[in-house]
Amino acid sequence: MLKLIKYIVAIITMIMASYGLITEHFELNTYMVFLLGVFMLIIGLEELRKSHKKFWYMSIVISLFSFFVSIQSLFIY
Repeated sequence: MLKLIKYIVAIITMIMASYGLITEHFELNTYMVFLLGVFMLIIGLEELRKSHKKFWYMSIVISLFSFFVSIQSLFIY
């Protein structure tokens, strides 16, 4: 289940990044950073299930930082 969600989020994020690069419209960057946070959270949960302690902790911290940045940029712009 997590693998399917991870692949869907990764594909949506790549499409949003490609759209931004091709059209040079960067208003979707906030949502892209949020989806990258979701992606890192899923990776962290997968690593937690595999009991790789260093990697899941780092992934969770990175995802929380991505959530903070995306929420902050929503309020600024």
